[in-house]
Amino acid sequence: MVDVMKRVEDNSYLEQRGRVWWYNRWVPRKFAHLDTRKRIKESLGTTSIEQARYKRDLLAGSDDHYWASLQIADEARPSTNREVSEAVRRRYRMATVKALASGFTYQPQGGGLSR
Repeated sequence: MVDVMKRVEDNSYLEQRGRVWWYNRWVPRKFAHLDTRKRIKESLGTTSIEQARYKRDLLAGSDDHYWASLQIADEARPSTNREVSEAVRRRYRMATVKALASGFTYQPQGGGLSR
C-alpha cells in the first residue's frame, strides 16, 4: 500500500496546467501487459497544492492497489478462493478511493455514486 505520509511534501505525479493541478502518472512497465493505459492523466479540480497532494495520494494508492490486483489475478491462474477474495477486496478499496478522490461516496449494491 502507498504510504500517504511519505508523499505529503513532494509533487510526484502532479502537473499544474494553468492554475489547476492534474494527476499525471505513467503505467509502470511491469504492468503494461495488464493495463493498456500508457499514461494516466486526471484533473484534480483544484488550484490548492495541499488538496492536489491529498487527492494525488488517494489516486496513486488506488492505482497501486489496482495494479496489485491485476498482478494477483495474473499470477493466480488457476486461482484459489483466497487469492480471488484478496483481489476483490483490493478492487473494492480502489473503487472507494477513486470515488472519494473524485468527490463522490462509493455505495455498493446498486446504490451508485452520490455527491
